[in-house]
Amino acid sequence: MYGKGGHSEAGEQYVAPLYDLLIQKGGKVYISDIPEERVHVLGTPEELEQYMKHFPAGG
Repeated sequence: MYGKGGHSEAGEQYVAPLYDLLIQKGGKVYISDIPEERVHVLGTPEELEQYMKHFPAGG
């Protein structure tokens, strides 16, 4: 399982190893063109906080 498999670096977990796992298990990976204004970077606590201010849960 990803969460228990030690797939972390500096205490953080990344999405890329999930793609590798999916491919190894025969899954398919697709890409989509997404407009820049619909992309939300959530790499730091500050970015997450800013996102939550603009898009509160349930709102």
